[in-house]
Amino acid sequence: MSIRERLSGNEASATAMKQINPDVVAAFPITPSTEIPQYFSTFVANGSVDTEFVAVESEHSAMSACIGAEAAGSRAMTATSANGLSLMWEMIYIASSLRLPIVMSLVNRAVSGPLNIHNDHSDAMGVRDAGWIMLFSESNQEAYDNLLMAHRIAEHKDVMLPLMVCQDGFITSHSIENIMLEEDAEVKKFVGSYHPEHYLLNKNEPIAVGPLDLQGYLFEHKAQQADAMRNAKQVILDVAKDFEAWTGRKYSLFEEYKLDDAELAIICMNSTAGTTKFVVDKLREQGIKAGLLKIRVYRPFPALEISKALSHVKAIAVLDKSDSLNAAGGALFTDVTSAMYTHNVNVPTANYVYGIGGRDTKADDIELVYKDLEYIAKTKDLGIPYRYLGLRRWPKKDRPQWVKWPKKDRPQWDKKEEFIMPYNMKEVVATKKPHFTEGHRMCAGCGAPVVARHIMRALKNEDHAVVATATGCMEVSTFIYPYTSWDNSFIHTAFECAGATLSGVEAAYKSLKRQGKLPEDEHTKFIAFGGDGGTYDIGLQSLSGAMERWHDLTYVCYDNGAYMNTGIQRSSATPRFADTTTTPAGKVIPGKMQNRKDLAMIMANHHLPYVAQTLAMGDFKDLYEKAEKAIYTKGPTFLNVLAPCPRGWGYSTDELMNINKLAAQTCYWPLYEVVNGVYHITYKPPKKLPIEEFLKTQKRFRHMFKEGNEWMIEEFQAEVDRRWQELLDLEEMTNKTEE
Repeated sequence: MSIRERLSGNEASATAMKQINPDVVAAFPITPSTEIPQYFSTFVANGSVDTEFVAVESEHSAMSACIGAEAAGSRAMTATSANGLSLMWEMIYIASSLRLPIVMSLVNRAVSGPLNIHNDHSDAMGVRDAGWIMLFSESNQEAYDNLLMAHRIAEHKDVMLPLMVCQDGFITSHSIENIMLEEDAEVKKFVGSYHPEHYLLNKNEPIAVGPLDLQGYLFEHKAQQADAMRNAKQVILDVAKDFEAWTGRKYSLFEEYKLDDAELAIICMNSTAGTTKFVVDKLREQGIKAGLLKIRVYRPFPALEISKALSHVKAIAVLDKSDSLNAAGGALFTDVTSAMYTHNVNVPTANYVYGIGGRDTKADDIELVYKDLEYIAKTKDLGIPYRYLGLRRWPKKDRPQWVKWPKKDRPQWDKKEEFIMPYNMKEVVATKKPHFTEGHRMCAGCGAPVVARHIMRALKNEDHAVVATATGCMEVSTFIYPYTSWDNSFIHTAFECAGATLSGVEAAYKSLKRQGKLPEDEHTKFIAFGGDGGTYDIGLQSLSGAMERWHDLTYVCYDNGAYMNTGIQRSSATPRFADTTTTPAGKVIPGKMQNRKDLAMIMANHHLPYVAQTLAMGDFKDLYEKAEKAIYTKGPTFLNVLAPCPRGWGYSTDELMNINKLAAQTCYWPLYEVVNGVYHITYKPPKKLPIEEFLKTQKRFRHMFKEGNEWMIEEFQAEVDRRWQELLDLEEMTNKTEE
């Protein structure tokens, strides 16, 4: 019997995953899909599922882990969005080519750049031909239902392809709707168990996965994938029929909403269908025969079925929430028009690109599209078929000549005369002082802006800097178009590559200097900032490469001990036992169970000329002096700076400096520097405080003080003591060697 609930789209997806109870979930946090693994990790921590949850260091690793898990014979799931899917791109193709029925929740978001966290379909469209089955979801209910059907489809013996369930970021993922949930036992019965024919853990049949596939076979293997995708269409229909018999909810390849006798039709996907249905109902009351075709199954594309469904209408508009940038229309438009041409259906069809980067699309906008279709149906004058909906237009003198219609009949997309803002920060940056200004949007009590301001103060007045940041709190809070908090040149590209990006800038500087294309008497310094997520984890490869290549730059990690920007998920900088949204302190698992990575030591073992660990304490002398040394030491240098987070750590904003002080006095965060391999501890507390003094100031550790959890504090103290003694030994040993 169905259970009535109220859930967001992300909650509904996580609930479906809980009921499916996959063997492995591997995920990395990215907005707006982050909540799905967060909710699911709570189920893991409380023992509600049997799943092994793998909190990986990047989306590339998330898909790689899912591939390994699925190849081993387990059922694997993940969730991601936008740039996360882009980073997976290589592995997305590999997953489908290996015929592994992984299931992914894709919460649709605009792909960079520039960086945007809101909804469009550019992520899904970027992998539309990667060999994944793609189901789109108008509502939270449909996202939930699609996930319940997903494994039955993907794991079918005639298919064996990965599958993604798409829903609109924030619009459905974070909106709460009424939803009908099925009982856990009934879900498990419907989904069934996974029994692959071939898998790595079968000792009776050793198999090899992922070969070099040369000219003799690759063509045939790709044809087999294509056959499997064609087979998926009937399997989807068969599973939907069984699902309807079980729940009463009916699904097909697409939904025809008042399309039977329609003269004007819109084709769209995901949440826009709900708005369009409202407009269709309104126009029907006015006697206008409007209809909607809502795509549910985008891959395999139901070309023949769509062509038949549209053959009787007089005018069609295809709405694309992603621009293919090909001068020939969006992806859905080209698929629809290709299908119609192939199947001899000739209906005037216009394309509207809309909603890019989360631009609102209201009922009034959809109504204007139907008015355009009325004119097209009446006059047979399609004009230019490639259009925009809701775009601020160019000034009239520069406006493209879309179509010469009478003014009274001119479509809505040719009426506005507003300017589009150019993506150019030169004028903005040129007028900003000092190096890191007020007006940023970091939280009160955050350690990161204190770190940035004092490090930038170490730059000499006569010197210029190029600053790079990894995606994170600092980037999204200091550079929101058209405003910036940086008065030096600044570049941001992506989460994982600040080190590589700044390497390119520094290489250009050396080349142009050598060729005499830059003034000899001008000096530029190169400074990168990254949080622990963008440094310890997803950005470690990029950082390590920049250090090893000996680029003359300074990398600053502002370490707040978790992925704070995306909602306080664990990173490898998160201390043991900390309560985060992906390592919640549950009944079975009491927080993060691994010790934090020691990144300063890792950098020291790159044999750099200067490495230091510091924090903002007292008069900031330690922080400032180390920053100056790092910036003005020739070669690659690294600073690891503690940057507490009031939201993630759980402290009052006025406690920032006290927490920094306690971190040093308990030796949780030792202050030291490594100069050409020689260790110098720059602060030795007169009286080393017990670690409880540091832990008790933060809500993330409060479960450690419950009765029966004393062992956690003891083990935490033992690890702090071990690392402090190791540092003391290194100081003694390296200074003796120097003598």
